[in-house]
Amino acid sequence: MNKANLQTIRESFGRDAYSHKTHEKAAEIEEGKSRKVKWANIVLTILTSGTLISTIITNQMVLLYVTAVLSALMLGFTIFQFIFLDSFLRLTFDSWYKDNFIFFRSLS
Repeated sequence: MNKANLQTIRESFGRDAYSHKTHEKAAEIEEGKSRKVKWANIVLTILTSGTLISTIITNQMVLLYVTAVLSALMLGFTIFQFIFLDSFLRLTFDSWYKDNFIFFRSLS
């Protein structure tokens, strides 16, 4: 193996290792965001359920409206999560594919 090929392999490996570490760090950041979103979803669910049960027990119309608003917020929040989760997964896969395609292409 000559020095030019060895240098090319080392550069490719270095780029791959760097992109791997960058993706790990990005995944850690997104995991933190995901944890916050899950807690927000749990809190909205608890509030919606609590006000619905209070409405049934007390038979007050104000609580029924509060339940409807909280339920709509929870629905919007859930739809928001699904939209951005799908786009995030697509971006992550595209980035990984581009980085690794360059690495594997350089080996051949």
